[in-house]
Amino acid sequence: MIRSDYIMRMIEQLSRVLVQIVFHKKNGEYEQAVVQINSTLKSLVGLDPEIIKALPAEEIIRLLHIGDQLEAGKCLVIGRLLKEQAEISQISDPTDLSISELYEKSLSLYLEAILSIQDFKETGYLQDVTELISVLDGYSLNQSVKFKLFRYYEWSGEYAKADNLLFELIEADYPEIKSIGIAFYQRLQRKSDADLVLGGLPRLEVEEGLREISNDKK
Repeated sequence: MIRSDYIMRMIEQLSRVLVQIVFHKKNGEYEQAVVQINSTLKSLVGLDPEIIKALPAEEIIRLLHIGDQLEAGKCLVIGRLLKEQAEISQISDPTDLSISELYEKSLSLYLEAILSIQDFKETGYLQDVTELISVLDGYSLNQSVKFKLFRYYEWSGEYAKADNLLFELIEADYPEIKSIGIAFYQRLQRKSDADLVLGGLPRLEVEEGLREISNDKK
């Protein structure tokens, strides 16, 4: 309960700041919006904005751990603000080659936070994930981000999308992915036929996927 309340406070604080950032964006005041983003990163997250922009997502995530516990609220804040930064850059300097990197880092942080929170229900952030996936469509994503997406699609009940990503990860020889894939299909076997159909992966395809990956593992 304490962790849940803390995350909600972070989200509420961020929501108030986002009103100002969006106001600046709508009025073409991009420099002011970036200043607001940077000051919010310092005040809510306690990390230097330049460090956040320079570090890979996985290093940021490592910094946001206290022991084995992820500070998911801070993870969401950084993910949301990097998304804002990327959108501003896309408008003000569309030739900036770092824009896709910002979007991918934002997506990675979002996924890490959402997958760490039981019963995540903040629909606005889930919509952000959908938008980020759409923006990054056609880009070659980092394998660790693809793996998070695989887990996210299972979590969200989009089993066909998870299945597609699983085989991409197998093709890329992602660590331990075949064992992970077998466990994935075994979990799906315990789902109802209706749930599997809703997720785009009928039981027959689940069984076929399990056979294929099991035979390939031998």
